[in-house]
Amino acid sequence: MTDKAAEVFFSDKGLDMNIGRYNVGGGDHVGVPTEVPVNEKAQFYDLETEGYTPEYSGSKMAVGENAAMKDLQYTVSDADFGITKGNKVGTFKSIGWINKLGDKPGDGDNLRYTVNAKEEGKYTVKLLLTLTGSNKRDVAIRVNDSEDHIIDADTINSNLIASGNNNLLFLVTIPDVVLKAGENTINIAGKNDWTLDFVKMAVIKSGEEGTLPEGEEYLHSPHITRSDSAVPGYAKDVTKIDTNKHELSWYETEYDRADEACGYAWNYDWDADVNQLNILKAAAEASGEDFIAEAFSNSPPYFMTNSGCSSGAVDSGKDNLRADSYHAFAVYMADVIEHWNNEGVITFQSATPMNEPYTNYWGAYSNKQEGCHFDQGESQSKIIEALNEELEKKGIDIIISGTDETSIDTAISSYKLSLMKQRILSKESIPIHTAVPNVPN
Repeated sequence: MTDKAAEVFFSDKGLDMNIGRYNVGGGDHVGVPTEVPVNEKAQFYDLETEGYTPEYSGSKMAVGENAAMKDLQYTVSDADFGITKGNKVGTFKSIGWINKLGDKPGDGDNLRYTVNAKEEGKYTVKLLLTLTGSNKRDVAIRVNDSEDHIIDADTINSNLIASGNNNLLFLVTIPDVVLKAGENTINIAGKNDWTLDFVKMAVIKSGEEGTLPEGEEYLHSPHITRSDSAVPGYAKDVTKIDTNKHELSWYETEYDRADEACGYAWNYDWDADVNQLNILKAAAEASGEDFIAEAFSNSPPYFMTNSGCSSGAVDSGKDNLRADSYHAFAVYMADVIEHWNNEGVITFQSATPMNEPYTNYWGAYSNKQEGCHFDQGESQSKIIEALNEELEKKGIDIIISGTDETSIDTAISSYKLSLMKQRILSKESIPIHTAVPNVPN
């Protein structure tokens, strides 16, 4: 079937196509995560449990049933609330109209909880918060009418644990909250304005926070359902570098690759992607000498991403390649290109580390395919520069292609904004996924 299809599409007896793109792929860490239990040492304060509910008197404040996110999945686990990534969020109670610290009651009010501490000391406070739309709000707690702890909007947004249907769920952590033995008051409010809707609070003695199962930092349930989209990637035996256990040199000796900045070591499984490779080889053979092979990657490997998932970021409009992993991803791609060149299997004429990067298509735990957002400008330039550098180190003469955008307009703006990569990219190496620009009237 592979040879027949290659003949139809790539031979001079068929359509005589001569360009084949090979998705190096990042691969994901999928399986059945261990169910994370609730931390029995945590105290929980919600909106319905007798003795653990807040006081408030805002005229528009009311506890409501939130079902907008019931079928969405958690994107992270938490060992205090007992949240397991991949599980459905379900329905939950929430309350809005929470005003600024110290504001008098009106339409809204502060939430006032009475928290009992067994002993004096430092505690960790965790808040589950929700909002519809985008968040620009902060949150604050006031402890015993004296000590304020403030979490700004950027920090809240970096702790998104589920999203979809224009709804957001956040889990923010406030460490080192000093409580006295016995009764304490914790007021929940905004600092600069109204805060987000409140769901639940956990209070844990410092040092008694829950711990997640070892080795499952990135493990999550399978989610890509398209049969042609689950790319395995080549990294295996992925191991976190711990220099308290071994020197970096040990990891460099025991593994094919060890990247200190990324924080991980890995081996390569060159048999992982034989199916896709066989198709590429058949296409090259059918096409003949004029065949052009391009290596690209929809996503970095999962352990180099912010979300731990190769289908995209938790916020699909944000970069998913971690800031510490540009070099690691470039090395990974260059190693794959070099391996198949040296094996005589395929010689790649061009390479690109991205695919439709400046979009909001690529979200964590999507059922579509792997994907990774790269912002125009610095992000796109940095990964193209890094890949070019690694290929040059290996002495591989290859065209660096980019930015593989979804439209001519986006490709032009990406090229103009990505100043560093203009010296690398030639005008002949800027692929685009459409040929219909936005032409003004």
